[in-house]
Amino acid sequence: MPDISKTSTDEEILRFYNAVVPYLDKGGTILDFGCGPGRDSLYFSSLGFNVVSSDDSPKMCEVAMKRGCKNVKCEGFMDLNAVDDYNMVWAMSSLALAQPESLPLIISKVYTALKPKGIFFMNLRYENEEPLKGLLGRADLFQVLDLWGCKDSRTGRDVHWQNAVLRRK
Repeated sequence: MPDISKTSTDEEILRFYNAVVPYLDKGGTILDFGCGPGRDSLYFSSLGFNVVSSDDSPKMCEVAMKRGCKNVKCEGFMDLNAVDDYNMVWAMSSLALAQPESLPLIISKVYTALKPKGIFFMNLRYENEEPLKGLLGRADLFQVLDLWGCKDSRTGRDVHWQNAVLRRK
């Protein structure tokens, strides 16, 4: 299996990390929602955050644990039932795997899981339309702190992403 933890450039990933870290208090609790092999969980842990790594793939949970993630939950998006538990929910590329019709419910679950004024990072692939603008326009749950698009930097991929840093209202 290829190491999907190394599919983006360091510079690209740092752009995402740097978009959220200034909004976080040291020692806060982060949910890496769809953690895959745990790359982002390990990064945030190295900064002193308490990280809960969550993925619905038993294989990815196993890989994340082997790589050193401490608190791994093997559960899907719809299993999120936390209330005011997290300072940030980090959903790097993972929500692109969700059924589009389930996104409003998932986002509502994230809202409930976040502490007041908690941060939510998410991104979605798009071709012709920017999905987050429409999706976020339907819900008055979050303040948009940053919203930007980028092209996938991986070779041979013609994919665009829309990225958002949001704060729970």
